[in-house]
Amino acid sequence: MPPSASEMSIKHQLARTSGKSVCGQVERSRILSVLGPDMFAEFKALRVPGRVVWCNFELARELGFDVPASHQMTREFHLQLVEALSYRALTGEEEDDLAGRATINMYADKYGGDGVLPALGSGRAGFLPYGNLSIKGIGHTPLFKHDDPDDFEHSHGGLNMFAAIAEALFGEVNVNLFSKPSTRILAIIDQGDNTIYPDGRKVARAIVARAGHQLRPGHVLAERSSGQRSRFDLFISITGETGQLVQRTDAGTGALVPHLRATMLRVIDDHARIAAEQVRWRITHMALSTSNMQMDGGMLDVTAQRANPRTTPIRPPSSHPADLEKIANRDYMDRVSQMKLLYSALRASIAPDHRRLFRAHPIVVKREMGRAYLSHLELQLLCAAGLKMRLAERLRAERYTVVKCFMRVLMRMTELKNRTDLQQCRLLIEEAAVVDVFQLLQHYPEQYFKAPTAGHLRYIARALNPIYRGDKILVAGKRAAVKTLIRQFSAAYHQLMTACLSFAEEYYDDVAAMRRSIEGRAAFENRPLKSIYRTEYFEENQAAPITYRETLEADIFRDLIDRKISASVRNVDALLVRGGAAGLPCGGLELQKRTIDGITYSVRAWDDERQTRYLHVRVVLRREGGGYVASLPGAPVLTERQVASLRYKFTTDEWKNSGEASARLERSGNGCALLDFAPISFCSPFGELEGTFYVGPGQDFWLRDGAHHFRGYTFAIPDRQELLELSARLLARAPRVDGAARSLTAASGEGDS
Repeated sequence: MPPSASEMSIKHQLARTSGKSVCGQVERSRILSVLGPDMFAEFKALRVPGRVVWCNFELARELGFDVPASHQMTREFHLQLVEALSYRALTGEEEDDLAGRATINMYADKYGGDGVLPALGSGRAGFLPYGNLSIKGIGHTPLFKHDDPDDFEHSHGGLNMFAAIAEALFGEVNVNLFSKPSTRILAIIDQGDNTIYPDGRKVARAIVARAGHQLRPGHVLAERSSGQRSRFDLFISITGETGQLVQRTDAGTGALVPHLRATMLRVIDDHARIAAEQVRWRITHMALSTSNMQMDGGMLDVTAQRANPRTTPIRPPSSHPADLEKIANRDYMDRVSQMKLLYSALRASIAPDHRRLFRAHPIVVKREMGRAYLSHLELQLLCAAGLKMRLAERLRAERYTVVKCFMRVLMRMTELKNRTDLQQCRLLIEEAAVVDVFQLLQHYPEQYFKAPTAGHLRYIARALNPIYRGDKILVAGKRAAVKTLIRQFSAAYHQLMTACLSFAEEYYDDVAAMRRSIEGRAAFENRPLKSIYRTEYFEENQAAPITYRETLEADIFRDLIDRKISASVRNVDALLVRGGAAGLPCGGLELQKRTIDGITYSVRAWDDERQTRYLHVRVVLRREGGGYVASLPGAPVLTERQVASLRYKFTTDEWKNSGEASARLERSGNGCALLDFAPISFCSPFGELEGTFYVGPGQDFWLRDGAHHFRGYTFAIPDRQELLELSARLLARAPRVDGAARSLTAASGEGDS
């Protein structure tokens, strides 16, 4: 059969973009080949002028764009982004007159599932042939269909700017918190248009460039027609790309064939893991479906996400609620029901003899999801108590009775509920929960280790901060239950910490180090995510586009989005490996290297006698005339005298304490210089470094950003065990010379560079 016109067009686009594209080193869009031509509706889009109002510089670099080293917007980088991303779908009238206008072929992906019909997939987004980038808000695609006169939001084909802000924000929040990749926003671009509502209200629009594999269970459920790729083939292709595919060797032919049941169990496990992590971080979505999440469980359409101060019951429900709309947090049950829908449709599409070949045996999804979820939840709650993940896994394997007792108490605590307005719970789960379990886990370790054998019952009661609602009889029953659970928690926590003592020297240096680590992790990781409570950020998101259109100051988006992203960083295990590791002289490591607002930060650590650790700050200077231009917002110019007397005033505990670091100028090539600041100390092994620069003692601050300081850098200082693990990882990646592994210093190339 000859290839279709659609297939030929996609192959042509892939050929044009195979290897590298015109925008830096950006690779072609893999989703086009993973799903195949018949899963896309091709359409033509017109390049239009636009202004990048927010950019994810780290993501841009990962994708292969030519990003300025300072991670600051330049005229050249802005032009690169606009040329690569600023498109909108052509209207019928425009197709007749395209002389001299730049266009591109884009691809709207087909998918099904709850809430999609009558549309056939992406009705207002299309994939570019490069970067696996989907441009959302570009107008109507060929897959757009709409028949609900009361649903204006899905009728106009645009994306309101406040929703674009939420997409950018929660894409990075999910990267910070979850183990599976989320879709992420590369850029928000203002093309100058608006959504006009039926009442005449005008709301600013934007487009977003969304990155990630973006492979949905809903792709398998897309409307099929005769001769198109089967659901089975799609499922195998998608899970092969996401790393979830399980294969077996067929006894008859010796060939590798998919093991469908095992693959689906792996998909279920991934969704169970994210469900458990949602509990850990108190993140809710409230409307998950096969069309708005990824096959690997990661978040895809994220504008409905929000954080909460407390959590509703975390035990898997014994029965499926008759109406999911009437429960306060439906995310876990949504995942269960959507996995049922996916596997049912998949099995139904396979002939009986192929079901046997591919081991497409029935699965009781609710049971398997429950098992996997509880297994992941045990680990997540042990980590929430301040334990390292590897120790949590060891305890579950060798001290399961202790782990189960601890879990049982926490579950019972979350099951104490108040009757509250369901609509309010959709905004913020707070008063629905009688006690605040995570506030207890945050503060209790420090109190417990002061006197491990004391009961601390009064302290536990205060930390739980109970909220009682209802009549006198209900409140009395809840008070009695809380009193009982306080005693049970005290005993279970003591048993847990006693069990940890057996492994202190294996996972920490000693018992004292274990206590410090548990206290620090619990206090750092369980901090409430207040800045992304829906009641906190929603009004800001609504107001920011209005202010921007009045002032044309795009910095408002950087201040709003990046500040909240930075505040969401709290996963210590993820932080330790963020940014990789590079060798330093004398066997040291440079860790967690990031460039924020033109300032490069890192953690430097040595496994020496003093266990040296410090924070490092560097600013790049460009020689210009008789002075230097700093890689900072506004590109300030410094004289030789100012460079010599520059100071960095900093804090790592929100200005309760502060310090100062002097600068040292290191000459570099290409007319540049490196301004390195003296080693910076820290108050806690987990925290945020923020500060400001000034010239000489007693002089006014002169380099300012926001509220007199630059955006923060969140860090995690590794203990000796963690440093050795990171060193081993770096050594394993190092090239070999004469059959031996290079030293850490050699592996980094230049050492202290």
